[in-house]
Amino acid sequence: MNKIQKLIKSILPKQLSRKIEDESSKWFFECSECGHLISYLEAGGIRAYATKKKKVFGYCRECKKFKFFDVVKKDTNAFKKI
Repeated sequence: MNKIQKLIKSILPKQLSRKIEDESSKWFFECSECGHLISYLEAGGIRAYATKKKKVFGYCRECKKFKFFDVVKKDTNAFKKI
């Protein structure tokens, strides 16, 4: 968790802070070439109450290239194994 995430968590009520964290954890950077996913939250971002997809520039560790990533919302339950 980076400094901004810690600050937001410390000043907001716990219930709202958890909701923002849960919402942010559903957003990912997705590489358009290899499909590698990077969690928005783990990358240090906060994305809550967002509806639009967008593109961001970054480095894909799988492709080993700088490129634009699609920011997409994914169902995190799909990643959990039963």
